[in-house]
Amino acid sequence: MRSRLHFIAALFIWALIFINNSTFASWPNDPELKIIDIEKAIESNAGVNLSEYGASIRYIALDDSDIMLSVHPRMKVIHSTNDVITLTHTGSNACSQFSVSDGKYIRSFIQYGRSSKEYINIGGMDTSEDGNLIALLDYTKILLYTSKGEFVKSLPLDAENTGSNQGIAFIGNDRLFFVIMDYSNHEHYGYVTDLNGNILHKEKLSESMFVGREYMKELGTYVDKIVNQSYIDCGKSIDLVSQLTDTLYNVTPKLKKVPYAFMDFGRYRSKSPKEDHQELRGASILTTDFAGCSRFILFKVMILPKSSPLSNFERMTFIILDKVNGKTYSMKYNNSLKCWGMKNDLDNGAPFLPRSIVGNRMYQIIDAITFMDLASKSNSAKMKEVAAKLTEESNPVIVEVTLK
Repeated sequence: MRSRLHFIAALFIWALIFINNSTFASWPNDPELKIIDIEKAIESNAGVNLSEYGASIRYIALDDSDIMLSVHPRMKVIHSTNDVITLTHTGSNACSQFSVSDGKYIRSFIQYGRSSKEYINIGGMDTSEDGNLIALLDYTKILLYTSKGEFVKSLPLDAENTGSNQGIAFIGNDRLFFVIMDYSNHEHYGYVTDLNGNILHKEKLSESMFVGREYMKELGTYVDKIVNQSYIDCGKSIDLVSQLTDTLYNVTPKLKKVPYAFMDFGRYRSKSPKEDHQELRGASILTTDFAGCSRFILFKVMILPKSSPLSNFERMTFIILDKVNGKTYSMKYNNSLKCWGMKNDLDNGAPFLPRSIVGNRMYQIIDAITFMDLASKSNSAKMKEVAAKLTEESNPVIVEVTLK
């Protein structure tokens, strides 16, 4: 089993803001820091083969006889065994479980409501290292359930710091790590507690950096200009991405931040990150799409509207930083397939974009209509076999890739 800090972003939108003594992102003096060439990655279209990281792939069509699910940003795989896969989603229940072998529905639990056993908001969910417990971070409490859906207890949150709850993680089997943003001053606090709610560590992690809002006719909507920080689950550790310093940090279980990589935006960072965001120029790391493990981290970069007349999809690039070989890969939007992802050379199927990594497996969830369309355009016999059994009303399909 893994020992890790795991954040679900639900939408895992995790838009935490990091302020340190530096106001401007500048070239680091620390020779130990790795340099990530973001400019080159944005402008490159080399991509990466799925076989670089994956050993095998399979498709699990979820049974729709007892439950209907729709794909949304908060739907993710949070735990899996050889027999059972656990999803988190919103609705009347926060969790559902399915059989790995045939996708048959098993159970749903953690009901929506206002009792001490129910949830109102999913600020994050995670499972313990041994897989026996599931924790859900709500507005004012943490719910603990067994992996079979039995209620264990409700832990009240620190009354001094309540607001927007930004994610929760188990540390092993007996500690919890979570982040809360205080609405009164927009400060973010990290906590480590035991399973009785006793606070073992508490640190102010950051302050907010909201730099304005502007209507963009190119996008047809208002854009919040925020300098962000977000966390990426990396299996046995957690990584922090800070836009204000263009730096990647490793975060310890005692909430200490250790810098290990600098992101060089090149011509996409003409001024400080704050000024670039105020003017909606340059490039920005988005806080909705992250995945990571001990081998690599994956995040999304957007070319800001005033820098280039691109479509909303074309201005997005997913970037992989390989922690082992130090290389950086980009995955641009595929206009013909209308998706992003690693080139699937495992079975010649559709591009694969991991939305969560659990243990030694990567997961993506695709709605039935999209899956059928991708299968028709691919050369994967496995995809076509699964798609032939689907209808437009079918439940989503889970794509599972086992890591090397």
